[in-house]
Amino acid sequence: MAVLIMNLGFIVPLADQPEQCYNEITPHSMKSSKVCGASGALLLLGGWAGVMWVFLRSLSLHLQICWQVVVGRTFMIFAQATGWGIPLIGIVVALVFSGVSFRFGATCHINHKNSLADFWIPLLVFAGLTVIIQFATFGYCIKVYLASLADNSATTEGSSLPTYAGSVNTMSPRQAYRRVQRVIQLQWRGIAIVLIIVTDVIFFSLVFVFQDNTVQAVHNDQSIAQDWVLCLIGAKGDRTQCYDKAKSLVVNEATITAVLVLLSMNGIWLLFLLGRWAMVLGWIDLFSSCGRSKKEFVSVDARYDVKKDTRAQITDSESQQRTKNTRLLWANGSLPAADAVFLKPSTAANTASLGRSSDLRPARITTPRGGA
Repeated sequence: MAVLIMNLGFIVPLADQPEQCYNEITPHSMKSSKVCGASGALLLLGGWAGVMWVFLRSLSLHLQICWQVVVGRTFMIFAQATGWGIPLIGIVVALVFSGVSFRFGATCHINHKNSLADFWIPLLVFAGLTVIIQFATFGYCIKVYLASLADNSATTEGSSLPTYAGSVNTMSPRQAYRRVQRVIQLQWRGIAIVLIIVTDVIFFSLVFVFQDNTVQAVHNDQSIAQDWVLCLIGAKGDRTQCYDKAKSLVVNEATITAVLVLLSMNGIWLLFLLGRWAMVLGWIDLFSSCGRSKKEFVSVDARYDVKKDTRAQITDSESQQRTKNTRLLWANGSLPAADAVFLKPSTAANTASLGRSSDLRPARITTPRGGA
């Protein structure tokens, strides 16, 4: 969702093709262009939400692997509140104290004024925390792996994983390694997404912070742009003849292109790593079922419980039938002693004759396996 919102910040201006310049030297801002305000707000909100959700993803993985915490409903509520609450607060602060304007292409971006304090520094703080938590998790995984290599005890080779929360403190290194390995096998796609998004955000932030500082330096010392101004005067305002003079005043085109390509690739990475064919089938079923009578909703867990109960009933029936077939039934309904049930082949005939001369007459004598 965060990547979708960020991409909408680039898509909205394409639908309207807004005029970027308010006059010859001033670009449109959110106060003079509604499209600019919408695209800038979507871009900032998507960036904030992306950073927060990869932070929460890395935190969840760290709690599961390093602290054996089972994330449940409480963490989900906390994640929803912080994952959307902090970005909404951050975007309000950024729009109020900095605002957005056309900075590159047809997309509006945050202005330089107060942008470090109300946008870039908080964003980089959460991105840095994500990197620290992620590498701490990797370090713990490496530690567990090395400990499992050093653990040569025979008792832990075939031991099973603990089945209750209180036993995690007594796990052997090999048990801990198998548990960590299982979690990573389930979460490796999420780990990859976290690393990709954080790398993009840090690169994006550094590039535009550097650009803001360069523009501010020119504003503070106009002599830096002297060659550019003289070239414009000599070319009678034709800026295409003076691009080489402006290279020291802006970030080069290759770097800006790399930033935009990385941002546009985020959706493709999400599709490849987190996409499932079941999602496509679900959307097809949703649209194809429009207008039909509503079907009763049955959750996957409920279907699983029904199957499990059915299997349990079948197992119980088979067990009772097997017990009934293998029991030694006596005429008066009583059962013999345990040593009289499992008979050796050599004593089968004697027991049969004993049954004929006694009150406890066997209805059927089952010959044990291996008997003649």
